[in-house]
Amino acid sequence: MERVARNSEFLKFLNQNNNKVKKIIIEKANKDQIYSICDCVLNILNGKLNVDDNKNKLIKKRRCMRKLLTKSSLKKKKKILQTGGFLQILIPAIISGLASIATGLLKNDE
Repeated sequence: MERVARNSEFLKFLNQNNNKVKKIIIEKANKDQIYSICDCVLNILNGKLNVDDNKNKLIKKRRCMRKLLTKSSLKKKKKILQTGGFLQILIPAIISGLASIATGLLKNDE
């Protein structure tokens, strides 16, 4: 989750734009940013990130999500993210998960 925290601004920026801009952003994204999305997908598939609101929509896209976790090249991962059709569902779930993780960490520090 360190990688995701490091790239939280990228994920928030990705959430604020429309689909055409998202494709361009992903095309220009670096390796660390793409892998942060892959880390989030892994956590969602393992049930560590709560996505109850969008669970039914994400279930339909689980094959694309699993393809992201294979040992494919960075170029293939970018292509999957651009054509997968699940970023508009995935990114808000990631951001809400980040918020819940951050509040949990703050409570543990007190």
